[in-house]
Amino acid sequence: MGSDVASGLSTRKKVLFSVVTTAVVFAVLNGVFVLRDKQQHGVTQTEKEALYQQTSTGRKVLKAGAVMQGSSTSVRTNSIGFRGPDLLDPKPENGFRIWVVGGGGGGL
Repeated sequence: MGSDVASGLSTRKKVLFSVVTTAVVFAVLNGVFVLRDKQQHGVTQTEKEALYQQTSTGRKVLKAGAVMQGSSTSVRTNSIGFRGPDLLDPKPENGFRIWVVGGGGGGL
């Protein structure tokens, strides 16, 4: 009986059915991944992009005061856009500051 129904459908309808089914499957998968991303990182990909600003050189850096809090992520930036607490200004009398410049290989 199933082959009778399939043979009764035109090729155009079969292709249309395949395209619609594929689109629905991709839409559902996309929704699953967006929800998983939101749960893990606290924000969606679109919301993540809003946490960044582009510098004059074209590089993306986190905005000052950006917050991402999820089940596997916790990122907060201070008032100048760095991770961690705000720096004391002026520097404490007995204190010193270390400045590391580079591509994440500071390894302190």
